[in-house]
Amino acid sequence: MRTINPDKLKPVSNRVVIQPDSKEKETKSGIIKPSSVIAQTRQLTGVVLAVGNGRPGEPMIVKKGDVVMFGEHDGTEIGDGLLIMEEHRILVVL
Repeated sequence: MRTINPDKLKPVSNRVVIQPDSKEKETKSGIIKPSSVIAQTRQLTGVVLAVGNGRPGEPMIVKKGDVVMFGEHDGTEIGDGLLIMEEHRILVVL
């Protein structure tokens, strides 16, 4: 995929662009994860980089800069590790 400048992205409707947090290479107990495990896991938290205008009559709840949690299989990767998803896929603003 090509390089994407997140500052120039403008999601449509109720979509948001999220930069997932970097993958942890070590567990909380200090066990180092093999690279094969790191590649298979997907981060479930990230920072909102861009927000659409929302649907008519439904203002957007999340804002640029919010740290959010989302489901493991939610969103579509659009390049450089960025995800785009509909706002209702976001579980919580942290």
